[in-house]
Amino acid sequence: MILILGSGVIAKEINKYLILHGHNVLLTTTHDSKVDHKTIKYDCSIDDLTDVIGVLPIRLIVNCAYSFVNPAINRLIDISLLKFLTTNRDCRCINISSISAYSDAKSKYGQAKFDQEQFFLKNNVSSIRLGLPDTQPPVGLLAIIKKLTTVTPFFAIALSTPGSYTFLTSIEDFSEFLLCNCDGISGVCSFVNPIPMDLVQLTRMVTNKPILPVNWKLLYVLLSLLEFCGIRLRFGKDSLIGLVHSIKQPENNLYNRKFLP
Repeated sequence: MILILGSGVIAKEINKYLILHGHNVLLTTTHDSKVDHKTIKYDCSIDDLTDVIGVLPIRLIVNCAYSFVNPAINRLIDISLLKFLTTNRDCRCINISSISAYSDAKSKYGQAKFDQEQFFLKNNVSSIRLGLPDTQPPVGLLAIIKKLTTVTPFFAIALSTPGSYTFLTSIEDFSEFLLCNCDGISGVCSFVNPIPMDLVQLTRMVTNKPILPVNWKLLYVLLSLLEFCGIRLRFGKDSLIGLVHSIKQPENNLYNRKFLP
């Protein structure tokens, strides 16, 4: 059985792909309304992961858990996971990180994910940095970009990020990679398409409209004003900073190993 910690975009997409291809997967959630025979309730501020899982035969844990609302609980998740792995040494674990994470990351999210990588590295748990999830239909930021292209009828507004690029991760390819190759992973790695893309290029992926580039700093000012007024969006100014200042060259990119048996 495969256990996926977390219920965000990447966790859901990996879960969807694995179940579609016949794998036995268990997902965690903090919401009572989402609990069913394939989703268990897990609140790290209350529950111990070992007690929640019980005697289920977990062979692989994919840790996607991260709280944007309450970052303080993220270390509780990490500690609880590590405790479970200490008493279940046959279970393999991969921590999912982000290309926003590196030693001098500009965003708070990137700094937090880098610290998480270092915590797990000291305890012999590998981390894989992913780019923006690339799926059909689009999810996450690509879904937001696609929705924004419908705001104006004749053209699509795209954020211009001169000199800044990001990377995509095919969730389908990554899920297959987890099943076939995760035993050979060590340390901190990446799994991204090596072709860098800016936000104008990403916008062209989801629309055929003419593109009107707008400097990303204008959106940063708008998001800052909204947050100053107490209005917080899922994609806030810290998310924008993490996107604009992604790592320039992904380290130990495993993408080219995805077709190995």
